[in-house]
Amino acid sequence: MLVCPTGTTRRPGRFGAPESSLRLWAGCRPTQLALTEAELVSFGVRAPREERADEALVRALVGTGAELVVVPESALRLSEGVGALLWYTDPGAPS
Repeated sequence: MLVCPTGTTRRPGRFGAPESSLRLWAGCRPTQLALTEAELVSFGVRAPREERADEALVRALVGTGAELVVVPESALRLSEGVGALLWYTDPGAPS
């Protein structure tokens, strides 16, 4: 689930794109996200790339079939305006 408050600042010239200065490191799979390049490399991810956190989180949301919830900004205070709970079932993982 990705939570975005309504009233999020928008960048001029990019319709609907939230402005985010936060950065994440991402691999080629939507589930490969980390705060540091070293963390992804330690999991065997080759050639991780740094990108805007909002873009990486939306790709993870779409790639895992997660749910997007938009809430009024006054209802939920989020650091930097974005919150994420990335929880999913991987059918290929041992239980």
